Amino acid sequence: MPLFFFTVEQQERAIVERFGKFVRVASPGLQRKSPFVERVAGRMSLQVEQLNADIETKTRDNVFVVVKLAIQYMVGGDESKVKDAFYKLDDPEVQMKSYAFDVVRSHIPTMDLDEAYADADTIAKHIQTTLQTQMADYGYEIVKAIQSQTKDSFSFGEGCIYPLLHHLEQSRLVSSRRKEVGARSRYYYRLTPRGIKRLTELSEEWKQVAACVSLLMEARHA
Repeated sequence: MPLFFFTVEQQERAIVERFGKFVRVASPGLQRKSPFVERVAGRMSLQVEQLNADIETKTRDNVFVVVKLAIQYMVGGDESKVKDAFYKLDDPEVQMKSYAFDVVRSHIPTMDLDEAYADADTIAKHIQTTLQTQMADYGYEIVKAIQSQTKDSFSFGEGCIYPLLHHLEQSRLVSSRRKEVGARSRYYYRLTPRGIKRLTELSEEWKQVAACVSLLMEARHA
């Protein structure tokens, strides 16, 4: 028996076609369609989705970092946007990752590592603005693009450890020695007196920063 009716859930839209050609976007509730002639070609959710992406790139001072992003997006509620989202793009997340990669890889390589850490919010805003502009053509809205607000919002890529060690060695903060283990050569690193002194200085600076933050937090809750 042919089906004359179909239902559409809340926060969902249905795409109706007639002989393979788009006819309309059906809204939530009980809907009617012509049997044999019309069919529900697909359904689009209007709920907010989140895309997590890890983008590896290199800073100006040759440190490989992995930028962790969280992009929140949704299909626009207008009929034209639902139609565009259904027909124009097969995989929106692939497209969004591509745009985000372009932004990150055009900004991070112009910055030193410290600058990249300090400018994380600006980079996220550039990504959000770019995605809002580009994805609008496909019927998608970008709710927010943020970098992970954890200590791992930047992490070191696999290829950065030895360049960092070489940099520290050139700065005479560490020294190295090579040792044959089996059939392979291994390098062992240790802090030099200069490196120990610098580590002590940085530790003291960190203690002062931590103490100031603690005082501010205590004053806030007083």
